[in-house]
Amino acid sequence: MSVDRMRRLYDYNLWAWNRVFPSVEQLSAEEYARDRGSFWGSIHQALVHSMSAEWIWLSRIHGTSPDRMLAAQDFADFAAVQTHWMPINAEFQTYVGSLTDGDLQRTVVFSTTGSREGTMILGDLLQHVINHATEHRSQISPVLWTLGVPTPPLDYMLYCLGR
Repeated sequence: MSVDRMRRLYDYNLWAWNRVFPSVEQLSAEEYARDRGSFWGSIHQALVHSMSAEWIWLSRIHGTSPDRMLAAQDFADFAAVQTHWMPINAEFQTYVGSLTDGDLQRTVVFSTTGSREGTMILGDLLQHVINHATEHRSQISPVLWTLGVPTPPLDYMLYCLGR
């Protein structure tokens, strides 16, 4: 995979989250926090998990391995999640924008939150971050639909077509 392709995927990731967030903002605090009995529990928990994963992988890329995920209870509401997440997104965009094709082959050594050592090729790690985000958007979107606040379509094709 080329750096140009990776940059495009990170731009898509931001585009897709920005299509989900307005639907989340329409929820009452109760609906946002209600345990849905699936995936990560509440929409709040799923979003904090997604944000936390992006923060952890960005930290690992920079040589630090956090020993725990961010905790949902540390974020009062969706506004607090967004305030914390926006700089993470911006830093990822800047980081991916600074890469060369050769950088994608670099090995990243890290510790998991369970204290196991791991290694990944940077290109694979970056692809994982995108896939992980897509997985959780696809879990959150149907819940939003059932609550009457559907997201616009999130297909990569629509992003490519500029819609």
